[in-house]
Amino acid sequence: MEKQSNDIEILKFLIFSNYKVISMNFNDISNDEAMIFPNGEANCMNWILGHLIYIRNAFLNILGEESVWDNEKFSCYNRGEIPLNRKDEFVSFEELKSYLVTP
Repeated sequence: MEKQSNDIEILKFLIFSNYKVISMNFNDISNDEAMIFPNGEANCMNWILGHLIYIRNAFLNILGEESVWDNEKFSCYNRGEIPLNRKDEFVSFEELKSYLVTP
């Protein structure tokens, strides 16, 4: 039981560290900048952040926390999606950043 508790604490620390790195890198990016697809095809910053939040939901659930959004509603950020084909479904970058909560 002690090992499981320690594993959860490590996971919480990693998620918090991840949050700090994400926040530092995405803080000053505008919505227009976040929607740029480098080379006309590489993933834009909006999709990258949305994807990170989408994946973090699974970790939050493991930790007994509630999801920050409905994964079905935000499926455009799921792994395997083609962001360029679903860009009209993206939320604004400011709204997206509001879903990045501290664990």
